Amino acid sequence: MQFVPTFAVIADLDVAYLMRVALNEYHPGLLDLVEPLIGGTMLSHAEKKLIESFCFIAEGSDGVPVIIDRDAVLAIITT
Repeated sequence: MQFVPTFAVIADLDVAYLMRVALNEYHPGLLDLVEPLIGGTMLSHAEKKLIESFCFIAEGSDGVPVIIDRDAVLAIITT
């Protein structure tokens, strides 16, 4: 497991995503135990970007994400 971050960098892969895959593959259930304790710091780059975009669009309001078409559209409804 200690080589996952290095391998991810060499292979130009997202480190958090590859670590999540490795944990699920080699230590089933461990990710479910660890992730709540580390506060979601194992988000992939794409997941971080989605959260940042959501916060930008919601502009401080209590927006709610709504999936319209699972393959294509994600709307953010603000109040």
